[in-house]
Amino acid sequence: MNNSTEDTATFSSTPAFASLVHVLSNASDSVKAMAEAVMEISELSSSDLIMIVQKSDLNILHDSIAFSLQYMRQLEDLDENDTLVKVLRNNWTHDKEFNNPGYFSGHTDSYKGTELGEALAEKQVSSFLILPISKKANQWGYLCLFEIDAPRLWSNDFIEAMKSVTSILAFFLNNLELSDELHRKELYLKQAVESSNDGNWEMDLMNNSIHFSRQWKAMLGYSDKDLKDEFETFEDLLHPDDRDIVLAVLDPYTKVGLGDYECQYRLRTQRGTYKWVLTRASVLNNNDGLPERFVATNIDVTTRVKFAESLRKEERKYEDLIDSVQEIIFKTDHQGVFTFINSAWERSTGFNPSQIIGQSCIDYIYHEDRELTQKKMKELAAGQSDVNEVFEMRFLTKSGNTVWVEANIAARKTPEGDVEEFYGTFFDIQRRKSAEFSSTYSEEKFTSISDSMADLIVQIDQNGRITFASNASTAIFGAPPDVIKGKKALSFVHPGDRSLVVNEIFSGFRKGSKKIIKEYRIVRVDGKVQWIETLAQPIISQEGEITYLAVIRDIELRKKTEDEIRRNLLQEKRLSELKSRFLTMTSHEFRTPLSSIKSSIELLDMYTSDLDEKKQEAFQKHFNRMISQIDRIDGLLDSIHIVGQSQSDQLDFSPEMTNLEKFIEDVVKKRLDYQDERGIKISVSGASRNVKVDQHHLLVAVKNVMVNALTFSRGAPPPTCEIVYKEDHFCIVVEDFGVGIPENELDKVFESFYRAQNIINENIPGNGLGLMIALRMVREHNGDIAIQSEAGKGTTVSICIPYQ
Repeated sequence: MNNSTEDTATFSSTPAFASLVHVLSNASDSVKAMAEAVMEISELSSSDLIMIVQKSDLNILHDSIAFSLQYMRQLEDLDENDTLVKVLRNNWTHDKEFNNPGYFSGHTDSYKGTELGEALAEKQVSSFLILPISKKANQWGYLCLFEIDAPRLWSNDFIEAMKSVTSILAFFLNNLELSDELHRKELYLKQAVESSNDGNWEMDLMNNSIHFSRQWKAMLGYSDKDLKDEFETFEDLLHPDDRDIVLAVLDPYTKVGLGDYECQYRLRTQRGTYKWVLTRASVLNNNDGLPERFVATNIDVTTRVKFAESLRKEERKYEDLIDSVQEIIFKTDHQGVFTFINSAWERSTGFNPSQIIGQSCIDYIYHEDRELTQKKMKELAAGQSDVNEVFEMRFLTKSGNTVWVEANIAARKTPEGDVEEFYGTFFDIQRRKSAEFSSTYSEEKFTSISDSMADLIVQIDQNGRITFASNASTAIFGAPPDVIKGKKALSFVHPGDRSLVVNEIFSGFRKGSKKIIKEYRIVRVDGKVQWIETLAQPIISQEGEITYLAVIRDIELRKKTEDEIRRNLLQEKRLSELKSRFLTMTSHEFRTPLSSIKSSIELLDMYTSDLDEKKQEAFQKHFNRMISQIDRIDGLLDSIHIVGQSQSDQLDFSPEMTNLEKFIEDVVKKRLDYQDERGIKISVSGASRNVKVDQHHLLVAVKNVMVNALTFSRGAPPPTCEIVYKEDHFCIVVEDFGVGIPENELDKVFESFYRAQNIINENIPGNGLGLMIALRMVREHNGDIAIQSEAGKGTTVSICIPYQ
């Protein structure tokens, strides 16, 4: 075992550290994930014995987080009767040691005659390091590292690294509890809905009266006698900020003929606080077609609203953190098209991040560096390189200049080995590049410029001795230049990193490398260990003498920032998964009651067969309206389900050869589910051919566009559909002659739930998801949708997909 007093390693950049983060962030089996985490910690620490022990006095919130594991040459469960385990779990008396500095370490010899000392000696432990694992504000257990036989001195950097490990474990445990809490809340909401304890209320529009059910009042903490059945009661309970809009939305006289509608707002409880409620309402007409009754149901959605708000706050915190770092953080799709980039991009290049999303990264790279960048990305895609590629390149700036960056690029792949996306960082090294001077500079000019830089500039002779150091040596090495000069450069390198410097820097120059960049640790004159990044290159004089120029930068803060970024990326992924699961759950849970309601209506329809024709006609009118609205909600749930699948990458893409003209005719005649006698006129231009498409995805896209064309053109000539075959792609062009879309709203039509203002004003039904879903389905085929429209004249939607 490594018994050095300075036994730290590059923990955050090791494969084991990255693997630990990966194991816990992608865990589906929490017990298995913790077991694998123990093995990764063993790789990180090189300790003889690793234990993760849970305190026995905790109330376990979930069986899956009751861990007691150890690693000693092989993974195994802890023996509950093991003396050391009993001491750690039940008789531990050193919790006070964790207050400051947050860990407990020592040698076994110092605890002779104590229960702890005897338990350690029984396992031949010579030295130990114990760190607490906290879950929220409570101590959950301990991470224990033991050395057998030879004692070990635990360095501060090593302890800090292990604290980072316990933070990752704590984050994992907190996420387990959060997932469990979300599951319980979803179950509670489901049970609440199924228990039929919703707050019902209704208005008699003919007699101008209102009635609140006992459950409606109890939901707010009132007894049946506390509240009067009056309109003023409802208005008084409304939150002041919600009052005007709620009264307008729920006004029954403005909703005649619209079927069911809903509104979410706040009502004051008996305690004076406010609850969020969701009201679902409908207006019932009498036999003369006049509004007779307003019926509504209130559901308490306070928990759901607060939880959604907490998710939004966490997302904003994550976005602020990402935008605060100096490095450019980016993501692209498998083709190199930007899908995310933080605000550091604008600081370095001048381009607004929002303007480059959806554009190829190659377009912004200096032309001389494009071939190198494409080569590195191809090597990552083919698996010919390591975890990531690090190289230097230049970006174009808005002002027409270039900026040097250090690119650190990795690829995320599917289980099948295909590239899903590229991601990484670009570090602005323009200032460092400016500091790489030609060897022909005079000593005076070189010294003057280098001393004005925050980075340290050093020259090293062929014997490895420092012949020049800029004034930045005081900040980085802890000593002025005159103390540094004449010393061996290798003497400042941390013992654990000397082999890396010798093998990869000095040996690299002997093998012909022109420039080498490495990160490693140094030991300052004051004994402090510090991370630096060195850019070194050989300089050959006219006489053939070789010296080495090195630009050294303090990267201590960057190392800490990288760890924070990893943690927040993991949290962002969790939040995204929670939103996707919520969308899928909402779609699924609403289908069952809708099916029951629809079946009941159909059964009632059968019972009216014995009535006279006039009554049957009246009932049939209402039944048809109810069925229509249920189908409308069912369509909305289909859309929500597709959105949930898309956001969680669960859409199955299975293209097959298809007769496009027959496919479109089938959609128009059989699949539209839309009652309109006009139909859609179909035409074809270009040479017909079969195309390879996912029929289900294309059906969803085409159907959504055609239904929009029919819906928004009532009373106008029938819409048309033209199938256009071109050289490298085909288009499906749907044109209607209806209400159109205002020019200033065209760029918003693909947003979720967005509906143009003229459509809202005319009370045309819809949910604002059709075009958004259609675009996602088309982009699964690497295609796109274009829209041309003019208010009052109609709309043309073009779906264009390349041949596969």
